[in-house]
Amino acid sequence: MATIASKTGSESQILSVGSYRPKRIVTNDEVAVRIDSSDEWIQQRTGIETRRFADETETVLDMATWAAQDALKKATLSITDIDTIIVATITFPFQAPSAATAILQRLGHPKAAAFDINAACAGFSYGVAMAHDFIKSGTSKTVLVIGAEKISDFTDPDDRATAFIFADGAGAVVSVHHKKLGSVLLSGAQMLMNVMPFR
Repeated sequence: MATIASKTGSESQILSVGSYRPKRIVTNDEVAVRIDSSDEWIQQRTGIETRRFADETETVLDMATWAAQDALKKATLSITDIDTIIVATITFPFQAPSAATAILQRLGHPKAAAFDINAACAGFSYGVAMAHDFIKSGTSKTVLVIGAEKISDFTDPDDRATAFIFADGAGAVVSVHHKKLGSVLLSGAQMLMNVMPFR
């Protein structure tokens, strides 16, 4: 009978954070015209002042790739250093092949494990947690996690309940093995808050 060999890994830490934000800034005033609202009403309920919308030439795959490249550059790593890539998205338009495998093909590393997860707002958090588990189990040593959405393609600009909430963009982190316990989420949360302002 065949057996699956077990491995022993380590704790993880987020080594770098990358992002891509589209150039187009959409103000609350622009959104409010379509939903009989106001900048003040939106800010009071959400804290949102502006959001970014991608243009017709920027796809989910483009934004995810650019965020990944930014994270790899900041980590001083190449794509061939990555064992596993996880992409969290609900707006990639194809069921298969996955966005993750398409990104690996674009970046030139088809041998890494790659898959997408579809969990809406929680998707990126699940991806970071899964990366930690892969590293802790010894399955992977260096994991690239990407969250990317182009929700403007699906948002109803006349829907007063949702039109002002969603936007477009991508973020990525490189998670690596780390021997010191208790470092996985604190350093990651601090880095994310520092480099990805929610405005």
